[in-house]
Amino acid sequence: MEEKKCSMCRVEKPLSEFYSKRTQCKECVIKRTTKYAKENPEKTKEKNLRWRTENPERKQALDKEHIVTGK
Repeated sequence: MEEKKCSMCRVEKPLSEFYSKRTQCKECVIKRTTKYAKENPEKTKEKNLRWRTENPERKQALDKEHIVTGK
């Protein structure tokens, strides 16, 4: 199994723990994104609203998937 070192936490992890073409592991990306959202609630709200407005079909599909899977 191939491994890669996260550029943020510096831990070697399996490639499955990374998003493709990212140097940070999924865990670190989620932590960084969550921290940014808490520190910048207005920017995050604005960005999310813009995405929902520009991607209504994708948003609807994700909503349906969420209802079915509970995730």
